[in-house]
Amino acid sequence: MPDRLSRNPNGPAEPDVIAVVCPVLDDWESFAKLVVDLDAAGTGTPYRLHVLAVDDGSIAGPDAAFWQKSGFSSVAKVEVVHLATNLGHQRAIAVGLVAAAKLENLKAVIVMDADGEDKPADILRLLEAHQAEPSHLILAQRAQRKESLLFRAGYVCYKILFRLLTGRHIGFGNFCLIPAGRLTQIIYKSELWNHLAASISRGRLPVRRVKLGRGVRYFGQSKMGYLSLVTFGLSAISVFIDLVIARVLVAGGVMGAACLLAIGAVLWVKIFTSMAIPGWATNALGFAIVLLLQTLALSVVSVLLALYGRSTRGVIPAIDAEPYIQGRNILYPHDHS
Repeated sequence: MPDRLSRNPNGPAEPDVIAVVCPVLDDWESFAKLVVDLDAAGTGTPYRLHVLAVDDGSIAGPDAAFWQKSGFSSVAKVEVVHLATNLGHQRAIAVGLVAAAKLENLKAVIVMDADGEDKPADILRLLEAHQAEPSHLILAQRAQRKESLLFRAGYVCYKILFRLLTGRHIGFGNFCLIPAGRLTQIIYKSELWNHLAASISRGRLPVRRVKLGRGVRYFGQSKMGYLSLVTFGLSAISVFIDLVIARVLVAGGVMGAACLLAIGAVLWVKIFTSMAIPGWATNALGFAIVLLLQTLALSVVSVLLALYGRSTRGVIPAIDAEPYIQGRNILYPHDHS
């Protein structure tokens, strides 16, 4: 691990801060377990961990009694950022990154889920990779998935569809390390508001992938159902909407040309030759005309969407996230509660 310390000319040297951003929705029991495990993982490193829980509209709050009796060594502060309303997992992460960017002596930000599937012990692997390449984003690439067969099949279909529509491959999720020097480039991207991994892929930032296994959930079952997977996939695709529209236009052009060739061939045989036209040719001609009209309509709509997207400003988290923060409070240390 690097041993560089941030020097304060007016006082003693202070260790670098690693911010850990975790979106939380009601599952405060898992979050408490996560902080305990993070403290164990960070023991012996030269860093102070500042854990930022982004409360994404939880009904109940964390257990005050647990935090009053807690004591940590490597975790220096546990803070909750309360959102005014439920924004969803990806947007909660965006707000958390904006909050982390304001911390002093910040070395890097680690984004992870609080349910235990992103293993706290693996932050050491991310930090080691960061030491080797300090300017790179370190991305956790899952070696395998442990969900049901049907869910995994749906996830594979999502990746295939994503590749067909965008021409890109993501292959990683939210668990990652972002160097402090790259954080500004991330939080000023409007794409971050919809999907962290897709915005990183879109940003052409230097990345290094580290293969990590998925952990076991601390408590309960995963909330990522099939509808959530569809929403997650659409959010990722929306980041590349201009590429999707371009591919749709190209596909529409090819389809339109094929329809015109089919229509032209049938009319040529009908008008300029004495060949008998089979009965199905008339039906095929009608189908080709309908398909051509639909292709033209889809192309026009795609062009209008592209032009509309160019004329509107998306949500920029660094500028627009602050109004969504309803309040903040310190769970640890106790004397700041």
